[in-house]
Formats: sequence, structure tokens, C-alpha cells
Amino acid sequence: VSWARGSDARAELEQADQLMSSANPFLWAQCEAILTNLIKEYGVYWVEPVNRLATLYFLQGRFEQSLKLCKVVLEIKPWHFGALSGIVMVCIKMNRRDEARRWADRRLPTMVANSSFPPFENKAGPTNPRRADWVERSVIDANAALLKAEKQTKKSFGKPEDYYSTGSTSTSTSSSENKNEGLGNSLIKDDESGDSWQ
Repeated sequence: VSWARGSDARAELEQADQLMSSANPFLWAQCEAILTNLIKEYGVYWVEPVNRLATLYFLQGRFEQSLKLCKVVLEIKPWHFGALSGIVMVCIKMNRRDEARRWADRRLPTMVANSSFPPFENKAGPTNPRRADWVERSVIDANAALLKAEKQTKKSFGKPEDYYSTGSTSTSTSSSENKNEGLGNSLIKDDESGDSWQ
């Protein structure tokens, strides 16, 4: 979501899109520079510049680099439509048919089912039951990605009691100053799971 990064980031991403849509290789170099700078500034967790760079590399015939970037996007957002579509095209161009099929199976199925499915209630055509399966799998993938990010965040910050340590934790409570000293630390230590820092 580019709006979450501000109007400048959105404008740069839109400029990169315009440059990429031209068939001019000289403009593609400028597009690559913009996307690379966006990735350096905002990191890979804003996957849109990463995905756009993968697309640019695909257009330039730099398939190995495109494949790597698609995998970065899909590691962070396994349900990303553009990256799923892109990685299938990259694998086909690289003659990796089996890998292309595996990635194609992860894409969102079409809305209307093939004629081989039994009729359903929808009068416009049978709804594809694989879409519901895809959504369920994507929710599981999203939860796994969030859990992985949470673990990494905890690892980065260290133990909550170290992070929030306020100094000496005197056992004496005779003065009002001592009553409040280290209070936050003691509250965190009371939570054995270490989740209270969230």
C-alpha cells in the first residue's frame, strides 16, 4: 500500500510505473534506479517496489534476477497476485515447466468453474470451489508470515525485561519513590510468556 509510505513514495512508484510502461531501455535504467532507491529507503517489506523491479527485470530478459525478487515478495506475501503471476511467466521463460506448474497452482483460481464441475446455485455459471480453498490457504499463509515476523521482532528486541529495564529494582517499599521504581519491569516479569511487551 503506497499511501502508507506517503505521497512522495507513491509519486515515485507511479513515476517508475510510467517509465516501465515505455519501450525505451534508457528510461528503464531510470526506472530501475527509482525502484532500487525505494527498496533501499523502505525495505523489502513494502513489496510493491520489489515486485515492480521483478517485472522490469522480466521485461529486460534478466530472468534469474526476476525470479529471485518474485521469491522475496512471495516469502513476505505468499498471496501476492502480481508476484504469483510473474513467477509463473519467469519459470516458463526459463524452461522450468514443473516449477511453473507448482507456482501456477498457488494462484487464485478463476471465478467461474470449468464445465467439468457439477452445477451450482449461481445462474451466471458455476462458482469455482477452488477459490474458497485458495482463500483458506492464503489466510493460513498470512498467519504463518505474521507469526514469523513476530518471532523475528522479539528476537531483534531481545528479552522484554532487558528492553524495558528501568534500573534498580529495590525490594524496599517504604517510600513512594521505591514503590514505583522498576514497576514496569516487575509487570513484565510476571508474564512468563514474555508477550506483555507487545
